[in-house]
Amino acid sequence: MAPVPAEEREVDFLPILSAAFDPLLNHCQQVASMMDAGDGQVFLVNCVAAMQAPLKQHAFTAQRVEMYTAILEDQAKLLVNGQAAAALSKLGLSERLKALREKPPGTPLAAVPELHPVSLESTLRAFYNALFTLGGALALPLLDRIANRALRAEATGRRHRDGEEGEKRGSAATIGGTQTPRR
Repeated sequence: MAPVPAEEREVDFLPILSAAFDPLLNHCQQVASMMDAGDGQVFLVNCVAAMQAPLKQHAFTAQRVEMYTAILEDQAKLLVNGQAAAALSKLGLSERLKALREKPPGTPLAAVPELHPVSLESTLRAFYNALFTLGGALALPLLDRIANRALRAEATGRRHRDGEEGEKRGSAATIGGTQTPRR
């Protein structure tokens, strides 16, 4: 048992943590802001993870660890969302999904130019080709640059969960919409 309670150590150690880590965090954020958005997010995730690692070993740094965890989660979410949006745009799916969301109820899918069967067929063919092509449009190489293995796995898992959720919404909207049989 430590001679000083953890709460008291946390309060006493907070000024030291702030003096050591706040300027480092600010510098990392400034450097990240000068980079391309995705590269900056990866850089910041790697910096914050490196700052957080030694603090996890001590109970009296829990408040700072929680703060870094929130930053990591925010940056990973921004990174995954940005990479997914870029991949969807590259494949032409973002325009189709937007048209599907904005389609008035009762309007046949074929009546919306972006959702016409011929247009959808070519877009979906590109999607499935990319799906089974190593390094294709669905590859998100920035996620592989996250140094911390657990954070990289979490970001990759988030990408898969978000993709499955988007696929379910698209399928439900397509199945629920009026479809024109293929000729």
